[in-house]
Amino acid sequence: MKSISLVATIDSGVYAKSATTGDAHLLQPSDLLYANLNTTEISATKIHLTRSQERHLLQPGDILLIAKGLTHACFLLPDLEVNAVASTAFFVIRPVKSSLLPEYLCWYLNLPATQSRLATIAKGTSIPALTIQDFSQFMIQFPTITIQHAIVTLARMQQRKKELEATLVKHADTLFQHQLLTLANQSA
Repeated sequence: MKSISLVATIDSGVYAKSATTGDAHLLQPSDLLYANLNTTEISATKIHLTRSQERHLLQPGDILLIAKGLTHACFLLPDLEVNAVASTAFFVIRPVKSSLLPEYLCWYLNLPATQSRLATIAKGTSIPALTIQDFSQFMIQFPTITIQHAIVTLARMQQRKKELEATLVKHADTLFQHQLLTLANQSA
């Protein structure tokens, strides 16, 4: 195991006044929790970037970790095709070692056991929050790049299986409802 700060940079999100127009979208946890994160579903909240905030522009492959709240879910950022920055509710994690896949790190941080460990280092009672200082010392499993690739491949397969199962259940429910309605109409 290695401290996450040895293999990645960790920055907090940006504090800025929101506006209806601006240089960049300000991502909030709700943008990630309830959307597939495509450019049509990104928050309408924008900010005017200052020169010092430009370094906070998000890049494909950045990992966003919800640092405030009851859940510390983690998201791998795709290419957004728009300028965006993370709000202060997030930590922005960027692997600095080529021997660490962003997809692997995101998968690892989302594991239930890892989420439980994160909850133990969060501070606060009403709104638990992670601190950069504590999170930077957080220990992660760091297997070889070959094993990371295998884990990412299997995790994608598992996710696809869940999506297919959900689709199957939806279609089966629709079929049963149709058959039940047909039976109900025959008896009338």
